[in-house]
Order: sequence, then structure tokens, then C-alpha cells
Amino acid sequence: MRLFHVTLFEAGLLVLTIPIMAYLLSVSLWNAFLMDLGVTIFITIYAFLFNLSYDHIRAAVIQRRACNNQA
Repeated sequence: MRLFHVTLFEAGLLVLTIPIMAYLLSVSLWNAFLMDLGVTIFITIYAFLFNLSYDHIRAAVIQRRACNNQA
């Protein structure tokens, strides 16, 4: 589910930012798309791995606290 959410979010961001990048950088929509795609792929992978790591670390911390409270 998280992967689906990240993908939809980044796709929406692409649609909104391509025309803005093309205008501000005075490049074609195709060049803006390629530049934005590179940034988006990096951000998507980073965000997914960050959230995945956070979820696992948080679960470990909660489990450790639960074990310490039982002792």
C-alpha cells in the first residue's frame, strides 16, 4: 500500500512541476520531463527506503519497550 501511495504522489508531482520547470529553465517540456524524472526517481526511492527503515526501527523500539515493561 505504501508503494502505491508513493507512486501516485510522485506522479502527481511530476504533472504539476514539469510545466513550471520548463518555463523557469527555458527548456522544452521533454527536457523538463527528463530532468524531473531523474529527481523524482531519486526522491521516490529515498522516501520509500526512509519510511521502510523508520517503520522497522519503530517496531523494534516498541517491542523492546514492551519487553522491558513486562520484566
